[in-house]
Amino acid sequence: MPLVKIDGLKKRFGDIQALKGVSLSINRNEIYGFIGKNGAGKTTTLNIFLSFLRKDEGEILFDGKPIDFTNTNYKQKIGYVPDVPAFPPYLTAREVLRVAAEFLGIENIDEKVDEVLAFVELQNIKRKVGGFSRGMKQRLSIAQALLGDPVLLVMDEPTSALDPVGRREVLNLVRRLKQSTTVFYSTHILDDAEKICDRIGLIDQGEILLETDMKTLRKKRHIAAYRLSASLSDNELKPLLEEIDGVLDVSIDEQGLLFVLDEERTQNRVLQTLIDKGVLIHSFREATPSLEDVFVEVLHENAA
Repeated sequence: MPLVKIDGLKKRFGDIQALKGVSLSINRNEIYGFIGKNGAGKTTTLNIFLSFLRKDEGEILFDGKPIDFTNTNYKQKIGYVPDVPAFPPYLTAREVLRVAAEFLGIENIDEKVDEVLAFVELQNIKRKVGGFSRGMKQRLSIAQALLGDPVLLVMDEPTSALDPVGRREVLNLVRRLKQSTTVFYSTHILDDAEKICDRIGLIDQGEILLETDMKTLRKKRHIAAYRLSASLSDNELKPLLEEIDGVLDVSIDEQGLLFVLDEERTQNRVLQTLIDKGVLIHSFREATPSLEDVFVEVLHENAA
């Protein structure tokens, strides 16, 4: 039995249908990546799940029991990590956690605070929270969410405001969390989801377009993604490729130029177009599909 099961969830704000029948399931002790563009419906879904908003239609089961907006006792089993946490700047990390632990009625407060501080590697930090980096504040937020030994940790865009170092620190913590709890991880940063998630649900315009585990995703989704180098620079090639019919997406990363095609045979059109423009091709090879490639392909299929 899944830990979380959402079936046919709908929500309207005036003339805007924010959720159009969202259905997904989250298994125990997995990291479930809830991925989509900003405005796709991720935060609305989480807010309904956490009883911050009322649903219009649909059913949500948590640990086999239906969630009732008027009865929020189920949230005692859930930890929540927002995208940008806020703490009193005049308190230390230990003082923040002691206040939270007292509010939760936790016994052996000092022992529990020591445990979660050590987990997020803030046990030796003595300065006030006002002097923390964003990454340190996010780690403190994770520590606070873990105080009640949650069955499920809900994380809403936890790395969106972090620099590369802070992102890496948070992602490393999330990987370790799977050993003791389940993580519902909402993000628009596809690279993060690809690094840590066991399964994903791809949402766009209030609808789930794809739900699968990462292994199956890589085996079954065939993405026509390619890398190209030529006599022009990557920045010069990018606009040329974007003008060719059948090229769905063009990007430049640390490995160079990457582009996604609507189908394999489009590669002939790409090569011929570039040659006709006098471009000398140095190399052309198929690329291993990433989650971002899949994301672009699924969105393209849904729009067709």
